[in-house]
Amino acid sequence: MHLGYARGSAKDQHLDTQLKQLKASGVDRLHQEKISGTTTPQPVLTELLANVRAGDAVTVAHLSWLGRSSAHIMQMGADLSAHQMRSVALDTWSTCRHITLLWDEFFNKGQ
Repeated sequence: MHLGYARGSAKDQHLDTQLKQLKASGVDRLHQEKISGTTTPQPVLTELLANVRAGDAVTVAHLSWLGRSSAHIMQMGADLSAHQMRSVALDTWSTCRHITLLWDEFFNKGQ
């Protein structure tokens, strides 16, 4: 299954652009929430990650929507990879370019 995750950090922040990008990427199911990245847990993301299975792909518009710190984002990638799940970030030129490069190097080899 190809799952998409969109997050906005403020109640008045629109998710339209992220949702459009995720739909265009061919996701089967969209998950979205409006919650700060510093808030833990993030209920929708937690539920999504609890229900992914080996062979599934989790797609986000920006890696930065997965967490607030590079370490947290990289740990999430390691967890997904360890369970044979693929992760995709659509915006590879985001403000977290260094994370995206590491993400692709370590978690998406040959995918």
